[in-house]
Amino acid sequence: MTEEKEKIEVTEEKKEEVEKKPKKQQKQEKKEAKKAKKEAKKQAKGEEKIVGVVEKADKKKEKLEKKKAKSDKKADKKIEKIVKEEKKDEEEKKPAKCENCDECCGKCEKKAKKEAKKAQKKSKKEEKKAKKEARKAEIKAKAQEVKKKAIVMTAKDLENEEISSEEKSEEHQD
Repeated sequence: MTEEKEKIEVTEEKKEEVEKKPKKQQKQEKKEAKKAKKEAKKQAKGEEKIVGVVEKADKKKEKLEKKKAKSDKKADKKIEKIVKEEKKDEEEKKPAKCENCDECCGKCEKKAKKEAKKAQKKSKKEEKKAKKEARKAEIKAKAQEVKKKAIVMTAKDLENEEISSEEKSEEHQD
């Protein structure tokens, strides 16, 4: 019987030791679980922010691409229109025969050349204007892309700062 009592006492002591260790382990596991949970929440929030920013930036980029395509189409149409007008002007301003004679005297030809030069200058100005507008649209599109990149970078920087500040606060608490 004494042996049985001793065995019971030894087993009870072991149980107490075992119970003490798991409590410490349980506390440690709870702390680790809380930390993991916090980190998961932070990552989820950060990812949501980044995803939201990226989605907005993608939408803006699509809009800018559409605007750029429209401005390119407009510029192409203007250029085509100018070319058509030039062709018409050239056909119309071919040296005409004088009313007084069967052959062309120099006056009609000179007048036609002057008018052709004026039309050509005008078309060149309009072509330059169309190209300028297309360049402006490209510059705006590039600026929007740079803004998008800056927004994404700032979101990542903010997330990194939040994570580092929370890690510091956890170190102070420990």
